[in-house]
Amino acid sequence: MLQLVRTPVTFVWLLLMAATGISMWVAVDHGVDDVRVATSVVMSVALVKAYLVGMHFMELRHAPWPLRGAFLAWCVLCAAAVLGVYFV
Repeated sequence: MLQLVRTPVTFVWLLLMAATGISMWVAVDHGVDDVRVATSVVMSVALVKAYLVGMHFMELRHAPWPLRGAFLAWCVLCAAAVLGVYFV
């Protein structure tokens, strides 16, 4: 059982849970007065979460570099598109 806790996937899961908590904390007006800053932080955290899920739970960390690069580009482009539409 202790070996299961020490796996990298467990660590990534804990990071995802912490990122969810950070998003929740920022989204409900704790510590950030500007709504645009809060939205940018939440979207940045969502980008990191999507990257972690893709790399560790969808096993893209073992995929060829072009596939990993395409996934990273997709994450960045989606976040940029959502934030671009939001700020316009």
